[in-house]
Amino acid sequence: MLRIIGIVGSLRKHSYNQSLFTAFVENAPDGVEILQAPIDALPFYNQDIEEPYPEAAETVKTLLATADGFIIITPEYNRGIPGILKNAIDWMSRPRGASPFANKPVLIAGASDGNIGTAVAQASLKGTLLHLNAHVLGKPEFYVGMAQEKFDSNGNLTDEKTKEFIVSALDTLVAIVQLHTK
Repeated sequence: MLRIIGIVGSLRKHSYNQSLFTAFVENAPDGVEILQAPIDALPFYNQDIEEPYPEAAETVKTLLATADGFIIITPEYNRGIPGILKNAIDWMSRPRGASPFANKPVLIAGASDGNIGTAVAQASLKGTLLHLNAHVLGKPEFYVGMAQEKFDSNGNLTDEKTKEFIVSALDTLVAIVQLHTK
């Protein structure tokens, strides 16, 4: 069983990005478990409170350490990634050199109600993850634009092309994870 851990950079329960993550979970291939890391209880990163490492951060880091790969889903706020997502990544990078993202495949995705999806935020996120030595997938690029036309009022993905793209992206991620776990 391969384990993929997802991090969603939106705290809103019914956000397009949370709905997109749910669609990934619903389309997971056999033999793949996709779990979500709870980042909502993390304190603001502050090196002064690293010792002892906060319990909420330890909980997330312990879960992330069990991952064979990651899916990080980011909204785009003011052309960047949300503070909650950057905060989670900052906590996970500490102590220095102990990032659970190091040498692990990461698929980045995101949804927005604009035309370009979350392209600008994803570019920023890729730079941060590459600095942590994550193996960020260059392809597929996964931008869901005009999300209001692809999800119903209950957050269910209704767009068949997006569902097909999720399946294809998961196949790619799983293949790369399998290469890394040999």
